[in-house]
Amino acid sequence: MNNELTIIGVGSLGKNFLNSIIKKKVFDKINIFDNDNVHKHNIVYDASQIGKSKVQACYEQYGDYINPIQKFIYDSDISQSEKEIFKKSKYIIDCRDIFENRKNFSAIKLYINNNKMIVDFRKKIAFKNAFNSEYVAYINNSKIKMLTNQFSNFLINKKEVVDNLINNNKTMTISTLGEIEYLDLSSKYIYSKKIIREISDISKKYKIQNLQIDIEDGIYNIFNNVYNIKNINLPSVLQEIENNCEHFSSYFLKFYIQDKNLLVKIMNQTGGA
Repeated sequence: MNNELTIIGVGSLGKNFLNSIIKKKVFDKINIFDNDNVHKHNIVYDASQIGKSKVQACYEQYGDYINPIQKFIYDSDISQSEKEIFKKSKYIIDCRDIFENRKNFSAIKLYINNNKMIVDFRKKIAFKNAFNSEYVAYINNSKIKMLTNQFSNFLINKKEVVDNLINNNKTMTISTLGEIEYLDLSSKYIYSKKIIREISDISKKYKIQNLQIDIEDGIYNIFNNVYNIKNINLPSVLQEIENNCEHFSSYFLKFYIQDKNLLVKIMNQTGGA
């Protein structure tokens, strides 16, 4: 039976998650991957651990329950022994501070965006280019601790829901209040046609009269426009979306329907780990 857990990246997010999940004592072993040392800004660690490798610091804190591997995992560089570790793992939790391919291993990607935790259950994810994650809004360690604790409870207590989210390539957010929202998270390289297709389908189904499109970069609203469905030129809308989202690496897509009005919110995916 595969009853190990693997955490890739034990910085602020990964270490807080480790601190929370290890108290549950539901896994036979927890494997952790990281190649970095503890720095002064890593306040989730003790000051006495500054300068030590993060995985060694975790091992000293929790003992043999931890399997520390001092390596940074890249999708294109996974050894046979690492594949065996992944195979024994019930879940792989990706807390790396980069967005990178997950084609060769299936992991649950965690990151913080605007005071919410994004939990990406999708499999076989490919990005045209890897990019570093960034905190688009300040969030203190106590809030990260709160979010990781909520996710660890969700992971343990909602196993059937988690498996369903994985099997159906879903994504969700968790707020500091414990509110959960399910999202459609797509790659920017297909987003324009996808958005237009969904707008068309929803408009017909619900007899939408007015369409509003908001585009946010994580902090600021960079585009806001309202269209009358009867007079809308979808190709021109598509071009406006592309022009305003060209710097996005990937995005959230939210639809809100009220009466006969449709609001489409497009938000930059970038977030910190």
